[in-house]
Amino acid sequence: MQNDYTSKQGQTTADKAAEFARSAGQQAEQKGKDIASDAQKMFKEGQEQAGKIMETVDRQVRENPWPVIAAVAAVSLLLGCVISKSNK
Repeated sequence: MQNDYTSKQGQTTADKAAEFARSAGQQAEQKGKDIASDAQKMFKEGQEQAGKIMETVDRQVRENPWPVIAAVAAVSLLLGCVISKSNK
């Protein structure tokens, strides 16, 4: 009789553990889907923002190119000086 009771208790415990494992697995899967969805949204928002920034920079450079040309020339000159001194 004790053996049957112990066996039933063990089966009940095993059933509860299996249900808990299934539930935890489902919750983890849903959380993973939520995270993937959020990451996709953030990536798309980042792409949109980068596109807007590129459009703004392009428009500003086309409207007034001389400050950009001067900045590129200055950076190139400084970079050239640094490189030439590091080779000596």
